[in-house]
Amino acid sequence: LSSKLTADPDLLPKRIGQFRRKAMVSPSPLFLLSFLLGACSHTPYHVTAEDKTEYRTFVATKLTNHHIIPLIGIGLGNVPHSLIPSALSQSFGKPHLDYHLIDTARASENEKLISTTIATNHAQTEHIHVVTKVWYTHLGYHRTKLSVTESLADLGKNVHVHVLLHWPRCDDRIEWMHCEQEEEELPARVKEVGPSPLLEPNVFLDSWRALEELYIQENQIASIGVSNFSGRDWELLLRHCNIVPHIHQDHIWRYFNNPELMAILDEHRVLFQAYNVMNGITVRLKEMKNVNKRLEEIRVKIGGIDNVSTMILAWMLQHRIGVVLRSTDEHHVELNSPFAVGLIDQFQQQDIYNELRDLIHLAVNGHDDVEGGIANLKSPGVRVTFFNHRKNDVDVYWMNDKDELVHVNKVAAEGDTTLGSHPGHKFVVREVEGSHTLHTFEVSAGYGESEEFSVEL
Repeated sequence: LSSKLTADPDLLPKRIGQFRRKAMVSPSPLFLLSFLLGACSHTPYHVTAEDKTEYRTFVATKLTNHHIIPLIGIGLGNVPHSLIPSALSQSFGKPHLDYHLIDTARASENEKLISTTIATNHAQTEHIHVVTKVWYTHLGYHRTKLSVTESLADLGKNVHVHVLLHWPRCDDRIEWMHCEQEEEELPARVKEVGPSPLLEPNVFLDSWRALEELYIQENQIASIGVSNFSGRDWELLLRHCNIVPHIHQDHIWRYFNNPELMAILDEHRVLFQAYNVMNGITVRLKEMKNVNKRLEEIRVKIGGIDNVSTMILAWMLQHRIGVVLRSTDEHHVELNSPFAVGLIDQFQQQDIYNELRDLIHLAVNGHDDVEGGIANLKSPGVRVTFFNHRKNDVDVYWMNDKDELVHVNKVAAEGDTTLGSHPGHKFVVREVEGSHTLHTFEVSAGYGESEEFSVEL
């Protein structure tokens, strides 16, 4: 436990006093430790020269609990089991690549395979980090404890484990989620442990309580966090948690387009770990001639950078964005490796740094008008407010250029929410309980203007 408590000698009496004033009761030892650890997670920390001895490059950051985590990792969650040994052998244990982070999930059923492959082929496993996640079928206090316990057993004790809640809830409106069917197909041993999470939409609060306790009890767990949570989910979690999540994993789109969520993460110094970076940016650049051309010009101007994708990753790491690369292509694994990205000097010129940010933002949103697009990004944007006049909560989704729905926020019954947007953006509003689309809206206001949408009965 001492490894997870700050060395500040004044913290213990200070936090005990704060707890008693807040709760007006004497805390239990376990809950008090949770409360103390929660206090530690508000303080920003940075990697020092001493910390870097574990890694040969700068591509690591310190979480708010003092634990170091690599910023670039290999995603194996959706990789066929037959390809995992080769994917690990071509990326791990090679000094010229310097990979130390693996991303997976309990639902991928590959944790044991990952552990066995690492143990067989790599002698130095003490520097390897694994991010795994609790699937939405295992939400709830007892089911979450079961899921994490099984994950820890499969991963073994020689790796640093970071445990996230994969989703705040199952949602039948998402095409590939089949909530009732998945619940029905669960093994009896899971159903016997705890009730179905479909009975309570915010049961992730009980799961978080389980993660807090496991984090304190299990030295194997280096950090805990969430994935795919909205700003509203975060607000609810912050009202009930004792330990603030250390990591938030999400689609790269949300980093650039959900200021409400990012304000929460920035306030609590939560690491944003992005997925869909290659598909969401670099693959899309092939269809964006103007943005890609300008990025190439910047790459040549800076010098010493072989590829635009490597430059984009370097910008993200400088901005403390963790990246999960979902590629088994050996060339791409080497091109975007921590070692290759770590060789790039930090962007010292503020104008280049800012332009890269804007160009990456345009790529994420699919806008290829460089001059007009950057000018629009620097404008106030469009302030869009959704008013929910219904008696039940609704969810707001952004529709990207491929007609894929990305969840933006939940709007409480008879409540409202305001988002930053752009002209032409499309939004879909759906019921929380069910897949029925209530309204589809398209932003018609110009930059610097406001627009209101009403969700009627």
